[in-house]
Amino acid sequence: MSNVSQNVLMGVTRRVVDQFTEQGLMFTALDVSNVVKKSLRQVRHREVAPLVRELYDDDEMGSDYQRSLIDVLAGGKSKTQAFLYHLKTDAPQTYNDMQRSKTALAPVSAAVDDDQLALDPNIQELELKPGKDGRLRIPKRLLERAGVHGEEVELYLIADGPDLLICDKGQGDEDESPIGTLRYAHPSLLHLPRQFVYPFDPDSEILARVEDDGLHIEGMPR
Repeated sequence: MSNVSQNVLMGVTRRVVDQFTEQGLMFTALDVSNVVKKSLRQVRHREVAPLVRELYDDDEMGSDYQRSLIDVLAGGKSKTQAFLYHLKTDAPQTYNDMQRSKTALAPVSAAVDDDQLALDPNIQELELKPGKDGRLRIPKRLLERAGVHGEEVELYLIADGPDLLICDKGQGDEDESPIGTLRYAHPSLLHLPRQFVYPFDPDSEILARVEDDGLHIEGMPR
């Protein structure tokens, strides 16, 4: 086993898995560990594989992803089985060397808490685009500018929607009930699940805007 702390290893693994799911790629735990090792060279696959399974079991890959058992060659020689993580619309049998080559991603940050995600300090509004997995990714730094600092946040529907308000737990309108509670599954990004993104028109602009009462997510309805 390596001497990398569990917090660092989980942070890097989450960043790698998030890149895969945002791009809608098919991948195995080995694909993840191959990218993790670009940032943490001393880490072994046996340390990464259980974390990938944990992220899936905790629904941190999003509702669009599922896993299937496929046949693979261990060490290029003996046949064994592995979990393939893929969008529900993908056919697992099409995972091959060509598909596997798409998982050769660049190294990610090994920072514990923050990717040092570049975000102009003057930005108070940011356009968001759903990933291939249907989720929006909201920078933690933008949320903090809106006074949202908790690891667990609440989601409120504004009027009849689809506009949303994200604020710290217990800081919303006392006369309204939240429609959801979200937790960070990434060191510096908050994921907004597909069910909350779907009501927005996919062909129109979706904006995250800093306000005094929290972060507003605004766009045209379908």
